[in-house]
Amino acid sequence: MTRLTLASQWGAEFDARLRAARPDVELLSLPRRLEWPLSPEVSVLLAFPFAAAWRDQPRPAGWPFGLRWTQLISVGVDNYPR
Repeated sequence: MTRLTLASQWGAEFDARLRAARPDVELLSLPRRLEWPLSPEVSVLLAFPFAAAWRDQPRPAGWPFGLRWTQLISVGVDNYPR
């Protein structure tokens, strides 16, 4: 079975707790401002809210990359890319 790879924008404290709780998961810590593209092995994105201006931007080339799940730290998806 392939090791699950997550990318997190949720911050150092959360990332440390997740690593301690799930050492079987590879966790990549990302800055709040994402740089595209995401690595193709990332299958889960723990996303921090985007600025509303991002909503009208075109999708990044290759979107959604290898993502199978995006978990938002906020309520609603209004400010996320379509």
